[in-house]
Amino acid sequence: MKRRVLILALAALLAVAMGASATGTREAASTVTTVTQLCWDRGQVPSAEGDITKNWYTDFVNQKVAALGLKVEFKPVQRNKEAEILPTLLAAGNAPDICYSYDKNLIVQFALDGGLVDFGPLMDQKSARNLLGYYRSEDLKAGQVNGGQFMFRYMNTNDGTLSLTWIRQDWLDSLGLAVPTDLDSFTAMLRAFKTKDPGGKGAKTVPWAVKKSTNYWDNNVMPAFVKDKPVGEKMAVPSPLWPEAKDALRYMNQCYNEGLLGDLILDKDDTLFKQKFVLGEMGALTDVAHWPFHSAYGELYKNLQKNVPQAKIVPATPFRKASEENWVALFRSEIYTMSFFSPKNKTPEAAKLAYMDWLASPECVNAVLYGVEGRDFEIKDNMPVKLESWNKKVSWLQPQYGNVSMRAFWDRPEIKLPTEMDFPPYQQLWLSANPMARRGDHPWARPEINAPTPMAVKYTAQITSEWNNALPKIVTAAPGKFNAVFDAAVAEYRRNGGDAVEKEARELYRKIYGK
Repeated sequence: MKRRVLILALAALLAVAMGASATGTREAASTVTTVTQLCWDRGQVPSAEGDITKNWYTDFVNQKVAALGLKVEFKPVQRNKEAEILPTLLAAGNAPDICYSYDKNLIVQFALDGGLVDFGPLMDQKSARNLLGYYRSEDLKAGQVNGGQFMFRYMNTNDGTLSLTWIRQDWLDSLGLAVPTDLDSFTAMLRAFKTKDPGGKGAKTVPWAVKKSTNYWDNNVMPAFVKDKPVGEKMAVPSPLWPEAKDALRYMNQCYNEGLLGDLILDKDDTLFKQKFVLGEMGALTDVAHWPFHSAYGELYKNLQKNVPQAKIVPATPFRKASEENWVALFRSEIYTMSFFSPKNKTPEAAKLAYMDWLASPECVNAVLYGVEGRDFEIKDNMPVKLESWNKKVSWLQPQYGNVSMRAFWDRPEIKLPTEMDFPPYQQLWLSANPMARRGDHPWARPEINAPTPMAVKYTAQITSEWNNALPKIVTAAPGKFNAVFDAAVAEYRRNGGDAVEKEARELYRKIYGK
């Protein structure tokens, strides 16, 4: 479907937002209130651009919010230690005025303890024009705890970063095969890759590869075995405890023992996984959709084509039955991801709301995603195209500073999704993959439970780690040993807290949804 570019779509909104900012704020601008914002220090700011607390973007923010009578100071926390540091800062009363986190359980608990700002009573069309213009009522409700508006949840666009399967198109072509659309045709394709060796790699050929990660077997393979539409209470249950889990992992085990699934599931750091792909020895892989293109992984498709010039890949979603709906990305189809919130402290709550509202403005979102027109991107054929400076000036912004909104509604087809400007010269291939991952209204997303989950908090990290360690053993079990290995792993999962987590999830679902 043809779409207009996000920049153009936001232009009118920007004029409205800026007009609203000018109205009623000029008098306030004579006095300045300092607001602090958490940022995740990933060490990604190019040295020539300054550092995470002082660069072109932080200067841009302060230039724009000065009209609101605000000054912003950025408080960095190492991303890989955020889960440890943020709770400590909150408990000590030292957290920044504006925080964000993926840990909804943490936020809910602090809200119930009275430690967070309830923005609800402060919000109206004048004070929260951008927030109310972006969030639908159901989105606001997702950030409420006992009726209080303690969070603004970042809406997941599912715009192509979900998982799917990439297949060597040139291998399919050489064998006269179509792109598989169900489990049977996928399995037949793998067998053809193994026996006919279209890549000419002999014993080095890996027909299908999956990483050592929980993100792929349940997210992709299990949908082929799900018997009923995945909605309601079932979606609150951890994936290892689904009855279909055994069937999905048995399929992977059978593929492994048949030589169709490579032993890369044992690869601890994905080094061999990447090497096999780049050398052209891999026929199919299941991973996040942008894995072959993204610079974070090493621009692997570009390097594959350097080594094997004729190599081409094509996206597929084969893990479904031909007669059933495509439920790929079953367990990662989240409606919301990170949440923005504010601890109670001496900073005026109206100032916090003013800054939070600006974070949701087209002006801010535009800068975080695209940068400066003419410097970082340009418009060609109604589409934003990255310029050379985008990687230096913009690519590191969103992962470190976050953004309250994406402004990419499924019911707003004229708005271009941000990732649709990614990965030239593979843009058309990338766009062809995106529709397979899009979810729209997320019909089988996990139900929102904004309530304390002490069992999940207590046990999830441990049982998840143990399960991830057990997965390779299950998949690579010798013929005839699968049932025993799988059953032992599930029993251990239940014994170490899985039963308690499942019971809590079911009870909370019934309490909240009345079912």
